[in-house]
Amino acid sequence: MMIIDILLQTVYNFPQMYNKGSSIRQEVVESYFNNNGSLRKTAREYGLHYQTVYKWVKLSRKKGIAGLLSTYQNPWNRIDRILEEHIVLIKEKYPGIILKMARQILAQDNIEISLKGIMSVWKRYGYAGYNKKNYCNEFIEYVNWSQEAKNSYRQAKNLFAAGNIKESAAILNTIPVLPKNSLITEIPDNMLSLRRRIEKASVLFGVMSLPDYLALVQALYRECVKQHLHHSALRIGLLEIATLAWSGKINEQLIRIAELKKFFHLYPGMRPERRTGLLFEPYFTLLIGEAMAYAHNLEIRKGNKIANQCARLLKTHDNISPGFMTDLGILYSNLEEYAKAEFWFNRASQELNEDKRKNVNLYRAYQIGFAKCDLVKGYALLRKSTAIDWVHNLWRMRLRSLFALVQGNPSKSISLATECLTLSKKSELRRDIFNTFLTIACAYSSLGEKKKARLMLGRLLPHLTKTKLIKQISLTKLLLRDNLEISKEMRSIPSIRLLQLIKEHKYLKSLHYARKRGILGYFYRFVLFFPGIVHTAIEHGESLSIPKSILRLPVFNSSLVVCDVKFLGNTIFHRNRKYVKLEFSPKETAFLIHLALKSGEPAKRIGLHEVYDNFWPGRVNPARNLSHMLVRIKKGLKIPPHLIEISRRGGESVLINRGLHLITDYNEFEQTLAAALAFERAGEWKFARKEHRRAFRLFRGEPFRKMYDPWSEQMRLVILSKLETGALHFVESCRGYKDRRDAEKILKRISEVVPAFRVMQPTFEIRE
Repeated sequence: MMIIDILLQTVYNFPQMYNKGSSIRQEVVESYFNNNGSLRKTAREYGLHYQTVYKWVKLSRKKGIAGLLSTYQNPWNRIDRILEEHIVLIKEKYPGIILKMARQILAQDNIEISLKGIMSVWKRYGYAGYNKKNYCNEFIEYVNWSQEAKNSYRQAKNLFAAGNIKESAAILNTIPVLPKNSLITEIPDNMLSLRRRIEKASVLFGVMSLPDYLALVQALYRECVKQHLHHSALRIGLLEIATLAWSGKINEQLIRIAELKKFFHLYPGMRPERRTGLLFEPYFTLLIGEAMAYAHNLEIRKGNKIANQCARLLKTHDNISPGFMTDLGILYSNLEEYAKAEFWFNRASQELNEDKRKNVNLYRAYQIGFAKCDLVKGYALLRKSTAIDWVHNLWRMRLRSLFALVQGNPSKSISLATECLTLSKKSELRRDIFNTFLTIACAYSSLGEKKKARLMLGRLLPHLTKTKLIKQISLTKLLLRDNLEISKEMRSIPSIRLLQLIKEHKYLKSLHYARKRGILGYFYRFVLFFPGIVHTAIEHGESLSIPKSILRLPVFNSSLVVCDVKFLGNTIFHRNRKYVKLEFSPKETAFLIHLALKSGEPAKRIGLHEVYDNFWPGRVNPARNLSHMLVRIKKGLKIPPHLIEISRRGGESVLINRGLHLITDYNEFEQTLAAALAFERAGEWKFARKEHRRAFRLFRGEPFRKMYDPWSEQMRLVILSKLETGALHFVESCRGYKDRRDAEKILKRISEVVPAFRVMQPTFEIRE
């Protein structure tokens, strides 16, 4: 067999070694040049023999600073450098090769070496000797720091701090394998070898934008394949498939996985089913990625088959990484096999220390809280968890939004779901937009506002179709349409099967199925769209097993009152979706808006001193004025007297909402604007523009007209400020998309309905 092309050696930049005295040599050489080239003078100054100084000066002139520093003496038993390079390149060309095969290849070139000698080279270059407990999809996390790498890294770091970037990069390039570090990201790519650029790409995962990162890893992958560096191509390929998954490019992901699998058996005559244990990590990661892709495409049987294969692999291997157990738990969660997911999450927790266990608790909290709807346990795990700030806050908001709905607080659920969109990063937005719209639609359904709920889902469906979120499309269509054919494959998805059972009015069967599958969270949300199934179950005397807080929602209780207060213009009132013609005074209207925004749900309260100071400052008997106002409002809106009460218990006088639900068009404006900004961050300008226009159309005039109490004046400024900020942002975005017509139409409309904007309009002038 011919020796592998020497060009690969040049590209891969095989290492020289460094020892601890290298900084002294550099100092001596610099002193020599500062002393006008006097060897003896420099030698006396440092107490060295002049021939030693001569040797160092000669070395620096020949190879520069990097050559001067690279005078580490190889261990006495280290093999020849050329042979070492040859062994590395064989491993690169045939990633799945085992020790005996490598020795056979070397024997064909008349090279005799022990298996132990080959293994020592593989360990030095990061092909073996891993820390299996740290296994994950980023190889720089589980390769070990050698003493050689530590010394060289320390020298490179000192050189970088001194401003010698080129010399620092030269030293980094000589390290056989470099575990995760912060220095490599500071070095420009054009100064780094291919091996270092691959390691740098691993560090940059999650730091760069998805399109830029995908372009980077794809370029590195092509470079590796072109040079037959298949082991490195496998490592960078794992990063590529993760990026493709986050980008929603599932078919491309599956194509790359199929290509990467071929690298395991490139050596002639090697059986496809045979794999070396050294490639367990990339093989397992590929299987997880493939199953995730199948789960996304709703090929559930294929996904479950691979997931079960992964489970068998973990059960038959020793010292398995808790990271792999967590990955398998996440996979089972995506397949909605929550019992299996919980098993692997719990097993991972047992293997981890207290700090690392907190990361797994985040997944457990989301699964137990969101799917099982176990509020107490979900919150407890969430408090014990830790993650990146925005991730932790986002998942906490998601859980709180669901819990608020289950606890009978739909307005709070809507507010928290809206906040999720503002916290979500671009990579999460595709699914977060669906989760938010679904939660808000559920909340509107719980209030009996079925038309609003259907409109929410109808607005969402085109976006889901474009982004190819197949499961989400199926769920949305099932919620919107009565007669929808569902394939056998889709019926194997627990959430879709559950929704189908609910639509078929099989209450007990759907409830038992939800319990068995651990998806009570889905059950509680879906029944809000189909209240008839609950009413039928009550008529038949069936045990409901639904929290009382849900049964007290207006959708199941027609005696409850839901008031819709539209005040973004002339105030309009609806009671249980029916228009009510009222002639309230400006103060009474302001009070009702105040009540809607501050105490719009049952059990919420407002301090009476706050009400008195705002609406009747300095009055002798404000309590009498409030009582008269409450009587007129209750009479006008036909609100039962007990739903709004004054309580003086506990030493504090408060106004308590005992069962009235109040919603406003201002809350709807905030939701729609948040959705518009989320679509825009996701790069979906077409949908963002529609949501922006829908938000601005909610303004029919200036809010709080003829309302002069301090709170109304302050809220008027807050709302107009939000409108101004939103309009300014929309105009700037229109300019970026060259959409002048829409910008002008919105500005014209806002200036017509809100006179104050006629003065502000020059601020929004479109510049070509």
